[in-house]
Amino acid sequence: MTTTNVVSESRELVTTEIRSLVSRLGQGKTQGTAYDTAWGARLSAHYPNDGFDAATEWLRRNQNEDGSWGGALTHYHDRYISTLAAIVALKEIGKHPRDQRRIQRGENALWKLIGQLGRDDSDTVGFPILAASLASEATALGLDIPHAPIRYAAAYKRKVEALLQQPRRNWLGTTLSFSFEALRSAARGDDALLETNHSVSVSLSATAAYLMSRRDERALNYVRGVATEQDRGALPAVWPIDIFEIAWSLNYLRAANAVSPRPA
Repeated sequence: MTTTNVVSESRELVTTEIRSLVSRLGQGKTQGTAYDTAWGARLSAHYPNDGFDAATEWLRRNQNEDGSWGGALTHYHDRYISTLAAIVALKEIGKHPRDQRRIQRGENALWKLIGQLGRDDSDTVGFPILAASLASEATALGLDIPHAPIRYAAAYKRKVEALLQQPRRNWLGTTLSFSFEALRSAARGDDALLETNHSVSVSLSATAAYLMSRRDERALNYVRGVATEQDRGALPAVWPIDIFEIAWSLNYLRAANAVSPRPA
């Protein structure tokens, strides 16, 4: 086989793979996260016998050996915020005899993680407001936790103040809604928060926080539906991920000159 034939065959294989990928875009799923699962677990106190106990069991099964919770790949902001969310959840709703030990191990992990946060190149989404809000909740529950140093605090403060000072708040027009759980105490009864699929910014944690202060059957069905589809209680950070998946994938294919825009 000539070099020309090899190149031609390779090009055809790549083209076939790209076409197959593009045909499947919008059907992807994301794995569950400890952070969002912790918020789902807290719903069991508000909606007993509604299926959210499975999220609590997932937290119990998935504590890391060092006492933390978080993704398989170490990112210290993720480990900090996930562990904080998990021990707050277990403190609120944990009834298992070993839950106190799990909480203590989580507290110890947080004190070790606090010195590692500066090693991350980036924070997790909404970290400044989420870390501060959860730390306040943890302290109110009597947990022994360190408060994280906050990067970008001033910028977030301006963004939050600009939203909350609006006569009619446009939650649907700000990325802050994705971190609504940190701001839920400031929400007003007439605030429009739900998307057309009855979620808060397609975020499981934000929607769970919304449901902790008000009952909405459509929002509850959204979380129930996701919880039913997830493996053994774990909840993902976003659902659905169709638009993001399509845009992200096509952008990388475009950058590689594998696809090009076609005029309508």
